[in-house]
Amino acid sequence: MAPIFESLGAAAQGLATDAVQTFIKKKVIERWTQKRAACFYEAFLDEVRKQADTRFQSATLDELLASLGDQDDVTSSVFEAYRRVCLSASKDIGPRIIGLLTAKIALANRQATEQEELVFQAAEALTDSDLKAIVDYAQWAHSKLTDAKLSLFKEHGFTSYLLEEFDTEEIQVGGHFGSLPIFNISENVGVWAMRLQTLCLIAEDRRETIRQVLADSELHRDEDGYIRRVSDYIRTTPAFHGLVSLAERAIASV
Repeated sequence: MAPIFESLGAAAQGLATDAVQTFIKKKVIERWTQKRAACFYEAFLDEVRKQADTRFQSATLDELLASLGDQDDVTSSVFEAYRRVCLSASKDIGPRIIGLLTAKIALANRQATEQEELVFQAAEALTDSDLKAIVDYAQWAHSKLTDAKLSLFKEHGFTSYLLEEFDTEEIQVGGHFGSLPIFNISENVGVWAMRLQTLCLIAEDRRETIRQVLADSELHRDEDGYIRRVSDYIRTTPAFHGLVSLAERAIASV
């Protein structure tokens, strides 16, 4: 009887394995791959259609897609973009960003620039919640820019957002100030900022200014000292602003 039970057990295990494989393939891999692909297709076609209306008025959408399909560099870049989409951490926004940017590059019949490659990497690596948080933060920080900084941003495509500013009043000892606490960008801004920093779309920037203050009994300052002002910034890149612009469009279409 033992061989019979062993055979039944093996058969049951085989059926269970088949069920798990079917579940993983149909309900997980195919479902979420198709979901991401659909977002990519929609954004890509919307951008091609938009460009066809404005730049290629004599060509229909079908004619434009047919011409793109005849160019090896274009089809290669679209394939690479699709690979990114399949592996993207984001289910909606990231694939749409990749679709919009891929269409722009394909229609120009060129390779992605270094800044665009950074945008692709961010769209692949970041989650939907990360991308929404980035847009929210950028809109909030951008609203606080002075006219001078806004002018620089428009001219050069990058800027610095003030994160935190504080004063430390100290008596200099041996010509040196005490050490400053490390600014933790993940805790103070968000995990998304740490990820963008790793991807080289933003960087931390700490600036210090020092001024001397004299002894003042009314202020309970017994001897001369120095005040050190410390300002922590996020320094952004053109790739960061390009990502924000595309993410805003992608979010609006979700």
